[in-house]
Amino acid sequence: MKQGERELAAVRARQLLAGVADAANGARDVGPYRFVGTVLPGATGDDVRRFVLEVRGRLEAEAAVVAGIGDADGKPVVVIATTESARAAGAAAGALVREAATVLGGGGG
Repeated sequence: MKQGERELAAVRARQLLAGVADAANGARDVGPYRFVGTVLPGATGDDVRRFVLEVRGRLEAEAAVVAGIGDADGKPVVVIATTESARAAGAAAGALVREAATVLGGGGG
């Protein structure tokens, strides 16, 4: 990766992470869970994963499900993370990713 591309990627990552607090504060109740769903236009899989894990970290004390969708290179990327208490209540990130991927026309793998 060229230096300019690396710098651009770093700027994009910082911009995404700047929205973590707002996303966590915007969690809403969906059934027994606190839910955050965010679309991150142009985000790569790594960017989405980092964002989702940061938001989940802020909601760790709750039964939370955090979903992020990016679309780098014209392909949708879905990342879903759950807190330990959400998993104990029955939330399964893998099953949720597969469902989202099916809706988006992919395989969820």
